[in-house]
Amino acid sequence: MIGQIVRIVKLLARIEYDRFAHPARSGYNAPTEGGFVVRHAGLPLLIIALSCLSLAPGPPVLVDAEIPRAPITAAQVRQIDRLQQTPVLTAGASLLADAATGQVLYAHNADTPRPPASLTKVMTALLALDEGQGALTETVRIPAGIQTPGTSAGLAPGEALTLEDLLYGLLLPSGNDAARAVALHIGGTEEAFVAQMNARAASLQMTGTHFANPHGLDDPTHLSTATDLLILTRAALRYPTFAHIVATPTYAVAGHEWENRNQLLTQYPGADGVKTGTTDAAGECLIASASRDGHRLIAIVLGSTDRYADAQALLDYGFAEYTRVRLDLPPGDFRRVRDAGGARVPLGLYDEVWIILPRWQRDHVRSFLLLRTPIPVPGSDVPAGIIEFTLNGQTIGSYPVFVLAREAP
Repeated sequence: MIGQIVRIVKLLARIEYDRFAHPARSGYNAPTEGGFVVRHAGLPLLIIALSCLSLAPGPPVLVDAEIPRAPITAAQVRQIDRLQQTPVLTAGASLLADAATGQVLYAHNADTPRPPASLTKVMTALLALDEGQGALTETVRIPAGIQTPGTSAGLAPGEALTLEDLLYGLLLPSGNDAARAVALHIGGTEEAFVAQMNARAASLQMTGTHFANPHGLDDPTHLSTATDLLILTRAALRYPTFAHIVATPTYAVAGHEWENRNQLLTQYPGADGVKTGTTDAAGECLIASASRDGHRLIAIVLGSTDRYADAQALLDYGFAEYTRVRLDLPPGDFRRVRDAGGARVPLGLYDEVWIILPRWQRDHVRSFLLLRTPIPVPGSDVPAGIIEFTLNGQTIGSYPVFVLAREAP
């Protein structure tokens, strides 16, 4: 009998605790334990527990371990089924990831080194951007003998362009001549520039990558992986100039009119980059990105026979089956607390925190707020407590909560 009472109390306590964790419901501050405020049910639980003493033994009681952590709806079951139906691709290696966090949503042979073809030029551009904004306005005079097999920006020896102009010639028509011009301008020699490329790859922890040239023409030692190319692309996209260039369909300068070879820019809603590449050894390669409602995804395909269809399938899958979730204080009473003087002051996180989840998991995120006393003054760098987020019983994040100088928007 006593065991049943204990189980019932535990169940009710868990339900009451979960009630306070839901955004739409409120609680109150109880005496503190270890400096943190504990939200609890209080007297009602005691009354219910005592009333159980008058009950005769009955059927088995639902114990805590048997309580579903969160019910799954029929719609969520359908979402789970779609999530498991991953795209069928022609690519030998592929990857889909969230651009902001780098979280990988799908991967196939993503760590297998393969020829990257002109995806190499993302690193060439990154080294130019690393030189600083001032360097982009420097004039680059095209040297003799710059012509290179493969795709070309049509550069002529003796003509003068800015380094930024050369990046358009590098990334839109995928000019191998532009890659060599950038390499010679920054490195002095191609060999020195390639050494810089490999050093930068090492600094980014691109462990499956080795560059042999600045343009991506086939070489047995010129290799990278989808995982490494994601790291590289995210590093390059941190430069607004790079993000703008790779999203530009056409660019005209000094007698040149370059078209972006990335067909997704005009074919796929929200497409905003990044780079194509093709050689005999590499096959069709593509780093594709697209943004919708502030959510940017990156799809990488290597060794494909239909790179645009492969990339579109990955992006469609990502946007359909995953969503961004902001981890924040729930609305209502959780956003305000009384300070030592009795005034109600606003609570919040200083930084925005986003995670990417399968859509079916969105409604399964729970938050638990723990406040310490006394409450710091508004605007203080001293945390007022912590908020912990869980998903199906597992902690997915814990962040300090502060008393804000004013209400969060």
